[in-house]
Amino acid sequence: MRRSLAALGAWLVLSGVPMLVQADEARALLDCAARNVPARSFTQAAEFEVMQDGAAQRRIGASLAGLRDADSISLNIVVSAPSDVAGTAVLLRQNDAGREDMRMYLPALQRVRPITGGMANQGILGTDFSYRDIRDIYGALREGQARVLGAGKIAGKDTQRMELIPAAEQESPYQRMVVDLDASSCVVLAVDFESPGRGVTKRLLGDVDSVTSIGERRILLRYTMDDLDKGSQTVLKLGAPEYDEDIRSLAFHPSSFYRYRNSAAAPE
Repeated sequence: MRRSLAALGAWLVLSGVPMLVQADEARALLDCAARNVPARSFTQAAEFEVMQDGAAQRRIGASLAGLRDADSISLNIVVSAPSDVAGTAVLLRQNDAGREDMRMYLPALQRVRPITGGMANQGILGTDFSYRDIRDIYGALREGQARVLGAGKIAGKDTQRMELIPAAEQESPYQRMVVDLDASSCVVLAVDFESPGRGVTKRLLGDVDSVTSIGERRILLRYTMDDLDKGSQTVLKLGAPEYDEDIRSLAFHPSSFYRYRNSAAAPE
């Protein structure tokens, strides 16, 4: 899974554009985006707000931890609120065979259950972010095929647009994602998720006013996911991340991930 971000652009060809030029453009854009992500690990708090008619109907608090190694990215999500789902935990990772491995711990049953098939495409605890959406958002620029589409604009910001075709091992429900990266910082400002035969079925839009500097990195702390099929919406608020800290190995082990807790600051 850990392919060099530079290498992702090496195959690219646009009609009438020399291969070397197109590959260099993609490589530069992907390398720029890579400078905003943690080199090794991160912890971060999150709040999902499920919206209806512009008002929040349900808030779900959670903490996230991520780990990158030579071959993969692993994510741990532990729910802290509300009380009826507190303690629920999700592990997203690759197994030793390189296949995706998603598991959920259900505190009421005190059991770990696999997330398989259609379950992986369902919203996390009623939100519009599926398990695979979260995995793709954190890992999309690390996998698959990429092609630069040209200039765009999001909320008055100039962007560079890129097409991403998920790799087969991602087992993504999407055949294509179109990503808008801020032209100056390469922060992800928007993603259109396209499903086979149905066009754009989900749209992720970043709040440009929430762009924040963490050292030399630039990140967004607020996103909105619209499910165009269901007509529903979820706002994701993120707290300030902590990068490249040591994270206990139990956070990403299939038999212990739900016991991990981190102290990342809650979103403002």
